[in-house]
Amino acid sequence: KDHGEGGNIIGANPVGNVMIIDDVLSAGTAARESIKILEDLNAIPKIFLVGLDRQEKGTGDLSAKEELEKDFGIHVSSIVNLEALIEYSHKSKDFHSYTFELKQYRNSWGA
Repeated sequence: KDHGEGGNIIGANPVGNVMIIDDVLSAGTAARESIKILEDLNAIPKIFLVGLDRQEKGTGDLSAKEELEKDFGIHVSSIVNLEALIEYSHKSKDFHSYTFELKQYRNSWGA
């Protein structure tokens, strides 16, 4: 990809079952690219761990998370997701002002 650390694989080429770690899951494009790279190396992606799941639509009616799990049989887990951010901002006096924008984002891009 054109951003981030810039390479395909950090460290040695993976062997066997592997976990993919990424900062953000949006529409799933980068995740699909990562899975393809790993499969081309004969590695088996089993888990996709992401910091933030934006809960965006994938290429169809499902969320990107649901599509990845369905299409690749990979378990997708996030530290936090958009719905949790909305809930937190709504309850927080310091971040309450972001609630409207977060909901607008969900309405535009969410699954």
